[in-house]
Amino acid sequence: INASGSKVWDKRFGGCISDFCYGVPATAGGGYLLAGLSISAAQGDKSEAGRGDDDFWAIKIDANGNK
Repeated sequence: INASGSKVWDKRFGGCISDFCYGVPATAGGGYLLAGLSISAAQGDKSEAGRGDDDFWAIKIDANGNK
C-alpha cells in the first residue's frame, strides 16, 4: 500500500497448510523481511520440510514483492 492508501502489489508466499507472518521489518536495501511460522511441507515457496509442529520461516523480498 502506498502513502495514499492504494494497493501497489499483491503476492502470496507459503505452502498449502498454515503459514503465519508476524513481522515485516524494512531492510536496508529498501525491501522487507517477512518473518513468521509455517506448518506447511516443502511445496509452493517452501524448499524444506518442517522439522516439528511450527517452524520459524523468513523470506526477504524487494520493494516490489519479489524474492
